[in-house]
Amino acid sequence: MGIEKKKLENFAVVELMGRTTLVGLVTESDISGSQLLRLDVIDGEGKPTHTKYIGVGSIYALTIVDEAAALAVAGRNSSRPTWAWGLPSSAKQLEPGDESAIEVDDFDDEGEEAPW
Repeated sequence: MGIEKKKLENFAVVELMGRTTLVGLVTESDISGSQLLRLDVIDGEGKPTHTKYIGVGSIYALTIVDEAAALAVAGRNSSRPTWAWGLPSSAKQLEPGDESAIEVDDFDDEGEEAPW
């Protein structure tokens, strides 16, 4: 008698390497012979936003939650890129050609080269 493996199909909070947290319905998937985690990412209203296939080696933590908890986390979860978290709140996005925030050191005209 063999042991029957239960298929994974639950709501979960998935924490990935690189400080990325995603929330949604997780299932197992096999693509090209590789075992992947399929995550149907949800927004705060429970609507699917996109599907992401994740290699198990990139998962830092996987927390199985009920639907209500998944919705609560998804409502707080931001889809901003990770690098944006480190920006000060006063940072503004520059439009193409806007050089108002660029500081340029003055150099002598005596042949001194810029440090870069």
